[in-house]
This record gives sequence, C-alpha cells and structure tokens, in this order.
Amino acid sequence: MKKSELALAKVATNPELERLISKKDAELKNLARKNGKHFASKNLPAATGDSLETYVGEFKTGYEQTGSDAHHFLQPGTHLPEGQVEADHAKAKIRQLEDQIFHLEEQNKHDEYELHSIDGKSVWNRLFVAVLFTGIILLGEIVFNAKAFEFSGDNMLFALISSISVSFSVYAFSHVVPIKYRKIETPEKKRIYIFIILAIMTGFFSALAVLRSLLLAQENVSINPVYFVIINLFLFTVSVFLSYYLMPSWEEIKGTFHNIKLHRAKNKRKKEIAALQAQIEEIKKYLKELAQQIIRINYYTEYTDKRIEKMYHESVAIFKNENLRCRTDRKVPDCFNHVTPPANIHNQFNATNYLNNKQQ
Repeated sequence: MKKSELALAKVATNPELERLISKKDAELKNLARKNGKHFASKNLPAATGDSLETYVGEFKTGYEQTGSDAHHFLQPGTHLPEGQVEADHAKAKIRQLEDQIFHLEEQNKHDEYELHSIDGKSVWNRLFVAVLFTGIILLGEIVFNAKAFEFSGDNMLFALISSISVSFSVYAFSHVVPIKYRKIETPEKKRIYIFIILAIMTGFFSALAVLRSLLLAQENVSINPVYFVIINLFLFTVSVFLSYYLMPSWEEIKGTFHNIKLHRAKNKRKKEIAALQAQIEEIKKYLKELAQQIIRINYYTEYTDKRIEKMYHESVAIFKNENLRCRTDRKVPDCFNHVTPPANIHNQFNATNYLNNKQQ
C-alpha cells in the first residue's frame, strides 16, 4: 500500500514551523515593549477603571494570527478524517485478503479430504522391485534373442534392435496380462483367458526356440527346441507373477499421481496463504503507524498552542514592566491586577472528540 505524506511526515517537531513561531514571537515582544513605553508616556492605562485588553490587543491579535498560521501549517482538522478514509481502505483490503486466505484454506481442506488413502512410498517401492526383476529377465532375453535374429541373416545392429523390440513387447505384455486378469469376474472366464495367453506365448516362443536351435546346430550342438520354449514360458510366467503380486494396480498408480498433484497444489496454496498473511501484517503495522502519526500531530498542535499562549502571557508581562518603568505618574493601573485577556489561539479540532463522534 502506498503511504501518504501524512504517514511520512516528521511531526514530533517541525523546524520550519518552530522558526516561524520564534521569529513572530520576537517581533511581538518588541511590539509589546514599544507599546508599553508609548502608552506609559501618556500615563496609560489609567490608574483606575481602564481595560488592559485595549492596550494589549495589537500583539494579542498577532499571537492569535500566529496560532492560526500554525494550525494552517499542521492542519490537524484534516489529517484524522483523511487518515480515517485511508484506514477504511486498508481495512477493506485486509478483509479482501482474509477472504482469499479463507478460500485457499477451504480448498486445502477439500483436497485433504480428497486425498486417497494410498501409501505412495509402498507403491513406488513395489513398482521399482517389479521393474528391476523384469528388467534383469528382459536383459537376458535381449542378448539371447539377438543371436537368434542374427542367424536369420540380419546384421548385428538390426538383430539387436529387433531383439530389443521383441523382448520389450513380450515383457510389457507380461504386465498387461495381470491387469486384464483382475478385471475378469468369473473363474471360468479367467481359465479361458489363461489358456489363450499360454497358447499365444507358446506359439511365439516356439518360433524363437526354432531359431535358437538352428543357431546351435551351426555350432554342431543339438538341443530340442522344447527346452527353450519351457525356459521362455517359465521366465514369462515369473514376470507375470511379479507383476501380479508386486506391480501396483492402475488405480493405485493413478491415485498416487493424483495425491502428488494434490500435495503440490496444497503446498503452493500454503505459500500463497503465508504471502497474504504477510501482507495483512504489513497493513496492520502501517495502520498502527498511521494512528500514531495522527495522535502525534494532535499532541504537537496542542503543545504549539500552549507555547504560543505562554509567549502571549510573556509579552503581556513585558508590556506591563515597560509601562510601569516608563510612567511618569508612578502609579500602578488597577487593570494590571486583573486576569489577562485570553487569546483565542486554541485548536478547535480535537481528535478524541472526533473519534467519539465517529463511534456514535
């Protein structure tokens, strides 16, 4: 929030105003001495029945004008209303920020309620173990299949790429099989499903086994292809069981990613809430400083009024002393013993009364 000139003003004392008041006070005290001597030459005020205000009115008016100038300089009657308007805007901003915080906290509560009861660490651990063991099996298959594809007449690079593609497809398929199996409801359908999968994989592994047998025959080694089929089926079955018992279900994986998304959103909102709360504290601090500045202005104005009033009484005393010293009749006017005529230099605006009226 942009701070007003009011909040930046140094009002504990104002050197410029103090210089103006001191200069005017010196001029009015000289005027009091001059008037005291002037009226003393005529033995005025009269010894009895005269009014002191008639003779001190000139510099009395001067001090009243000084007080008016000080009030115009400080403008105590405008700072508090202006500050009140600014404070109202600041409070409206605080309410707006609090509404934003409430909305963000409600979103966090909603996300907290929506969080799935899934152990994310366990899901990732199971996924890692399943992928690790499957990867080891896959690596062995890639190497062995590469030899078989190389025997078919392809160069080593193409054979390796073909082996990777085939082996990866087989073991990716081994993770798809359990997912589909879980969705089958009746035991009969599950048995049919298993039979179909075994038939497909047996046919595929038989083709690979023939290639391997031909490769070994080139080296004068005779091995029945059935053994390779059995080994491949065993490794495929191991991969399927690893996937079935260790690999998290698709729902668990989706739930884990959803939880991660919710946690990130919550953490982001928490940072936003902290930033908004910091703004609120800054505004509250500013409001406190603003109130203190307004109070200082009011007190400084009252202090200035009392100082100018004291200066006025000092000037009246100077007038009396000069008048008595210079009188030829050596009499003391009875009006010198009366109460000094009051000067109208008090601030008409009172912060306390203003605040009470605002409350009413």
